[in-house]
Amino acid sequence: MGIGLDLKDIAESRSGTAHYCPPLGPLSVAPPTETILEEAQRLVHGDRGAAYGHPEDDYKATGEIWGAILERAKWSGGPVDPRIACLMMVGVKVSREAGHAKRDNRVDGAGYFECVDMIAQRQEKRGAPPRSEPTCRS
Repeated sequence: MGIGLDLKDIAESRSGTAHYCPPLGPLSVAPPTETILEEAQRLVHGDRGAAYGHPEDDYKATGEIWGAILERAKWSGGPVDPRIACLMMVGVKVSREAGHAKRDNRVDGAGYFECVDMIAQRQEKRGAPPRSEPTCRS
């Protein structure tokens, strides 16, 4: 053919059209320059913090939305505390990581735990007691 292709590099689709498929070879991904925790801190205290504000304010709104949804599902616990909202997001990331391991899941999970800590510190400064365990109505 004159361009250095052999038959292993050509794939035919169902329509019979030939497509060049270069060999993949080993993937070379540069190792991250920061740990998962460092990356999570940078994001929480940087871009995400600038975009969404303090985690307590952001997750208070999230908890109110979840509380409204849960109320329709017969939840009797009222609004979801911002710390609990963050922990529920950790659960989302744990589920995703269990099904499809990806650094982003681990970074975000660490970031949500950082948010839990920031919220707890702010609540402790105000003397706010942790919410009691919610219960579900039958």
